[in-house]
Amino acid sequence: MGWSSAELHVLRGTSLTPAAWDVIVRVSVATSPDIAIAARHTATTETVDVIPQFGLDPGREYVVRIDASQIPTTTAATSRSSVPTVSRLTVPDRPVSAATQVTAIYPSAAVWPENILRFYLHFSQPMSGTSAVGHVRLVDDQGADIADALLEVDVDLWSGDYIRRTVFFDPGRVKRDIRPNREMGRALVAGRQYAIVVSREWRDSTGQSLGEEFRHAFTAGPAVEEGLQLSEWTLSQPSAGSRQDLRSVSVAPRRRSAPPCSRRHARRWHARGGRGRCGARRKILDIYSLGRLGGSPACGRCVDPARRPVGQHGW
Repeated sequence: MGWSSAELHVLRGTSLTPAAWDVIVRVSVATSPDIAIAARHTATTETVDVIPQFGLDPGREYVVRIDASQIPTTTAATSRSSVPTVSRLTVPDRPVSAATQVTAIYPSAAVWPENILRFYLHFSQPMSGTSAVGHVRLVDDQGADIADALLEVDVDLWSGDYIRRTVFFDPGRVKRDIRPNREMGRALVAGRQYAIVVSREWRDSTGQSLGEEFRHAFTAGPAVEEGLQLSEWTLSQPSAGSRQDLRSVSVAPRRRSAPPCSRRHARRWHARGGRGRCGARRKILDIYSLGRLGGSPACGRCVDPARRPVGQHGW
């Protein structure tokens, strides 16, 4: 229906309560026509705007009831019939789009170091921005969840466009010599197989679930304790005037040249029933533990159970 200029003038100049507005203009769900939706009413020079407090549901039918005879000025309402005008409307359904998918995970390698701290999930469309808790899991080679592996915090770790999500392993278990690490150890153990699983129930910005569950299988490798050597990186530069990608290639940090440990080397130390690790052979040496040593270890890469270099820290 159209509003007269006199009616709009009165509505603009009158302070009405929400209940009074609902008597004049009421929008309700078709299945509950007597209950008005929560909304704010505003009269302009041309019409009356009804602004819902919450978005209308796509596909749902609503009833709009207008009773201009209830405008609180007799002269403005004298020409109006006392019979309200009732209209029905349905909000169009959202266009059906392709289901959102996990398009990539980084690192994408098949081997992750056991002390990896974070990884990144990329999606084909914007996500809802909700937490990853309950949607991203670390499982072992039998499909069982690894408890307390990922950092469960309700913090916005999304990119600005909600396409990329950062997920952290629990830093307390990753970093050495702090309580969670000492009591529980790292979630990843070198040599074992794992998978990152993203639940299909995670919803995108339109409220739709992901198209399918995502799984990235990998093997845990030895911890990377050395810093990056940028001098060992190479760049593959694109041709001038082209749209080729700029690619970088990095190599693993160089290991110090050292002879591998041998059983003879291991027996040099006083065996006391503990365990140590040789970085040169990347294996646990069960046949020795570390007592007070004299001199330096043969290979320079052996560490005690707390990962302290042999021959240092008083050993």
